[in-house]
Amino acid sequence: MDTESRAEHRSRTLKRGQVRIDGGKSLIDCTIRDLTETGAKLRFEGAFPLPPQFELFIVDAKAVWPARNAWQKGTEAGVEFFRTEIPADIPANIPTSIPQ
Repeated sequence: MDTESRAEHRSRTLKRGQVRIDGGKSLIDCTIRDLTETGAKLRFEGAFPLPPQFELFIVDAKAVWPARNAWQKGTEAGVEFFRTEIPADIPANIPTSIPQ
């Protein structure tokens, strides 16, 4: 997805994250490179096929967000969040609502 087609501006960040697959049976460390209320750009140490749906754990926020794989190229992936309830204990610099 190119920058011009995005509905929202993504805030650049360097947050630690984990992709959780199969209810947490498989964990893949990642860096969250940018973030909005509706999605994020992730970077991984190596390339691998990201599943169509998974959970993204944002370590600093201690929050798990269900996500879909929107695109993937090499060690980077764009993900879309699909949950409306966000835990109340998310720090101020993390988006606090995600549209369905």
